[in-house]
Amino acid sequence: MRMNIKKNVSSIIFHSIKGGRQNDLASELNKYITENAKSTPYAIHYVRASLGMSPIPESPLTQDEVEVALFSKKSVRDPIVEVVPQICEKCTDDHVTVTDLCMSCSAHPCDHVCPVNAIKVFTDRSQKTAIDPNICIRCEECMKVCPYSAIVHRYRPCKAACGTEAITIGKDNRSYIEQSKCASCGLCTVACPFGAIIHKSEIGNVIAKLAQHNDSRKIAAIVAPAFINQFGTKHQPADVFAAIKKCGFDHVIEVAFGADMDTVEIAEKLHQKKEGDYIGTSCCPSWLRTVRKHYPSQLKHIVPSFAPMVETARALKQSDPEIDVVFVGPCVAKISETLEPKMSKYVEHAITFEEMACIFDFLNVKIEKTNNKLNQASSYGRGYAVAGGVAEAVIKAAEKTYGMKNIKAERADTLLKCRQMLKKLESGELKPDIVEGMGCLGGCIGGAGCIATPKKIKSKVLAFKKNATLSLEESIKQTYEDLCSK
Repeated sequence: MRMNIKKNVSSIIFHSIKGGRQNDLASELNKYITENAKSTPYAIHYVRASLGMSPIPESPLTQDEVEVALFSKKSVRDPIVEVVPQICEKCTDDHVTVTDLCMSCSAHPCDHVCPVNAIKVFTDRSQKTAIDPNICIRCEECMKVCPYSAIVHRYRPCKAACGTEAITIGKDNRSYIEQSKCASCGLCTVACPFGAIIHKSEIGNVIAKLAQHNDSRKIAAIVAPAFINQFGTKHQPADVFAAIKKCGFDHVIEVAFGADMDTVEIAEKLHQKKEGDYIGTSCCPSWLRTVRKHYPSQLKHIVPSFAPMVETARALKQSDPEIDVVFVGPCVAKISETLEPKMSKYVEHAITFEEMACIFDFLNVKIEKTNNKLNQASSYGRGYAVAGGVAEAVIKAAEKTYGMKNIKAERADTLLKCRQMLKKLESGELKPDIVEGMGCLGGCIGGAGCIATPKKIKSKVLAFKKNATLSLEESIKQTYEDLCSK
């Protein structure tokens, strides 16, 4: 549903602008919402989000707000991720319950192991064993001993996906996001089976720019290294880049090049750090926000380097300061990151792999075989897509450049594990030299904007990394010079 609405909204925006019907955009979008009211009753919320607006209001779109959303330099605003209360189904939360698989057995081991006597068993086998939710402490001991696996611990999917405990339950039993804790990872948006949590998107802005594109102002797509196999398993990396270019982008660049530049800077900081101190990576925006909001005492350790996304964009803007740069990646939090003053002057917009697939679809752009080879980055930068890859790249660079040895690293993927690691760092239990934090399971390949699952693409991403022909030094020299000349 989400992808279908984004595809249709993109088509309306693109063809309205191309056809000179820009003044009819609001009426066309409202018409689409009305015509699909029965099959997609919540379309208004997704249409609004596709325009970078808050998805919560249900009022019809006005032409003024559509034009502001699409044609302003930057219309999207924090918070990026929001719950739409009208869609929330008030799911059961944090509740241990007995299912219909219960056989009402005579042994009832569940009752024997319960430390608080919350289990109620019946002599009449027609009645299933029950758990009193007011007594249960959710220790899960009964679950472990049930021979039929009939006892389950139910969680609200959005809460289970949130690694920063930002999802709260309101008095109306609906989910809400406590923005002071939220890291904008967006994992709750894909966890909710009803689509009640939506992230604001910049796909509308990108489509508007592509529709208005002319030679006076160029557009570049910079693509995160997790793109491998996101758009199908049979395509070569260069084929994907060629297809993105066919959508109307003048340049398509590997963000892994920017990761190479970041590697050099972090390795230098690692070499310069004081004995007994540690440095933390800063390329994952969800990890960075988690440090800021939950463990601000550790922020001083985070290397204040530009993210690979920004390093790549900066190189492009060396030769053409007016070029519009669009980040294409796995990450919802990158949309929020582009709002930061330090980043916004380099990257105009950020969209996800899912949204890039929508653009392919409505423009009817097929990924076709080419004889091209992608040769813009080293194995160091390409490895950033997988958990552990950043620390590995930095350590290798530090060993090679500065002769450092016995570098101790700690890393965590998922924000829950990141918080656990930060707690140990704060207490002094962990004493590493370098720390890598990744907000999503498996790293960037597990991001909320991905199409393929980490399990399906990890080996392919690592193979792409292994097949890199440029060294770290060659990547930075050759690709930087190439970008600056574009």
